[in-house]
Order: sequence, then structure tokens, then C-alpha cells
Amino acid sequence: MSGNRSLIAIAERADAALRQAPQARRPPGRLVPLDTHRRLHVVEPDHLDEDGTPRRVRGSARTDRLRLVTLPVLGALALEMLPVLRELTGRVEGVWAMAYDRAGMGWSPAAPGGLAPRTPTALAAELLELLDALDRQDGRLPVVLVGHSLGGLVARAAAAMCPPGRIAGMVLIEPSHEDARAALAPLDRAVTLRRQVRALGSRLLGTTGWWRARAVVTGAGMHPPQAAVLPAAWRARAAWRVRGPAHQAAWLRERAGVLSGAAAARGLPDLGDLPLWVLSRTEPGPAKAIWRGLHERTRRLSTAGRLLPMPEGIGHFPHYERQGHEYLVATLESFVRALVEQGGASATADVPAAMTPGALDATQ
Repeated sequence: MSGNRSLIAIAERADAALRQAPQARRPPGRLVPLDTHRRLHVVEPDHLDEDGTPRRVRGSARTDRLRLVTLPVLGALALEMLPVLRELTGRVEGVWAMAYDRAGMGWSPAAPGGLAPRTPTALAAELLELLDALDRQDGRLPVVLVGHSLGGLVARAAAAMCPPGRIAGMVLIEPSHEDARAALAPLDRAVTLRRQVRALGSRLLGTTGWWRARAVVTGAGMHPPQAAVLPAAWRARAAWRVRGPAHQAAWLRERAGVLSGAAAARGLPDLGDLPLWVLSRTEPGPAKAIWRGLHERTRRLSTAGRLLPMPEGIGHFPHYERQGHEYLVATLESFVRALVEQGGASATADVPAAMTPGALDATQ
């Protein structure tokens, strides 16, 4: 009897989640129209209060001197970076910070092409189109790109593809690299085809109605650290989007595009003297040694590049943890202050001191 009551309770909660689906389509930010008759979802600290309550965005009378655009990791939502951006803009005046969902992810409509792979250079062209659209809507500003993982590879490609001076600087957080698959191949042999197929099947099954609703109502729609950085009022809606077929199809297209677009990424030009900081986590092991070498290669693409090892204990998703959040905010603050206050970020701008958990406790 108790088992039946539990099933009925889950069914009722699932039904409520399904009824909430139209609300899940309403974005927390704004949809910016592109020249190709598509739109991308952009979210800014001004769009939501800390508790997730929507609010009226400021008008056009702004005195910003810099636009900072963050590019999420593969499969992540732009909404995840809002706590970092909110704290950053509270520390540094003149920065118009935002994050965006690539096509098909989160609240951005899907790109045409069915399930065709979307390569890093294609994603970079989409980003440049978004920057042009933002210039038309909000006025032209120097741009700093903050790319995380795959977002770092896309940011790097965009900076290489656009005219000199279009991008004022870049901070890349654990950026992906077009040669990563080949470099890591000896370590990946233990990952069997059966495990990969099982993981893919689970991902696709989660997009169906019952499993999708069940994931939302039970809190299993997103990884707990991922959900924790979202405003509470948006967690169920965000889980509904992440579990949706459009988001999962975009994930597959981008993942396939990393492989099919590797040759094009290798052919991109260097970045000249573009201010570039590459953040790389510190941990033992052969895989991390390989990644550190790839990050060093990325750093060398610019004569003003710097490789910054992150403090121990900070992982691939620094904004998911307290120490990483504080370090990321401090690093971005140091970088953008050089642009906003000195007119340009140089390779000698101050790097924040390594933040240990004890040091963070002392600041509370």
C-alpha cells in the first residue's frame, strides 16, 4: 500500500512538472536576434535577483567600458555563471558582463542542420555573429571572452577568426584542445565501447517525457553541484531544459564537432599579442600532465599569453565550489581591471595570490 502511495505521489509531482513545461520555455534572460534569423539566449546579472526573481533590466543609458562574454563548458547553461558575473560586476565598475547559451543549449533555439556536427569554428562564427548583434543593440564595446573547456576552444577560434582589435583579451578556464583526443588516446583504452554506448543510451532515454519529468521532480535532472549554483526558483526549469531533446542533440552535435573540426582548428592563425590567461588545474597524474602541455601550447599562441596553475583543490568546474568561485572572481577582476582602468590588459597585470581554504575562511 505504501508503495502505491509513493508511486501516486511521484506521478502527481511528475504531472505538475509537465504542466510547468511552458514556463520552462520562458528564458531568464533575453533572446538576441542574429543576422541568420536565429536567436541566442543571453543572461546578465541585471536580469535576475540573487533569489532568481526576474527584474527590469536597466535602460540603454550605461557607461560601461567593456563587454565580458562567458562561454560555458559543453552541456552547461549560461545561467550557471551568473553568481560569478554578479560578484565581478560588483567589484569592478564599467564591465557589462553576460553569458550565453550556444544554439540548442538551454533557452537558445536549435541551429539548423539536424544532427550534423557543429565544429569549434562554426560555433566561433556564431559567437562573432552574436557580438555583432550586441553591438547593434547595445553599442560597440571592447570584448573580453571567458571560455570554459569547450567554450575556451570556441573563444580561441573566434579571436583567431575576427579582425585584429575586435577582441580585447581572453581568459580561458581549462580550455579544450583540438589535439586532446590523440594525446589522451593511450589513457582512454580502458573506456570500453560498451560503457560509451550505455552512457549515450542513458542520456537519450532521459529526454523522454516520463524520465524527464521524474528527473525534474526528484532533483536528478542535473548534477547537484551544477544545480546548487543556479537560483532556486530556476532549478526545476533549468533541469527541464537540460533534459530536453534539443539540449541533448546540441550536446551530441558539439561533441561530434570537436572531432570532425580538429583539422580546421589546427589551421587557425596565432593570436599575436592578444592578452591571454590560461587557467589550468593542479593535480597529479598522467592525464593532467598531458592537459598541462596542451594548455601551455594554447598559452604560446599569444606573445602576451600566461599559463596560471590554479590552486590545489580547484577542479575542472571552479564555479561549482567555494574556493574555485572566489579564485575565479579574483582572477577575472585582476584581468579586467587592467582593461577598464589602464586601458589594456598586459601580460604583467597582477595575478591573484593562490587562495587556500584557510585563507578564504579568514576573509569571512
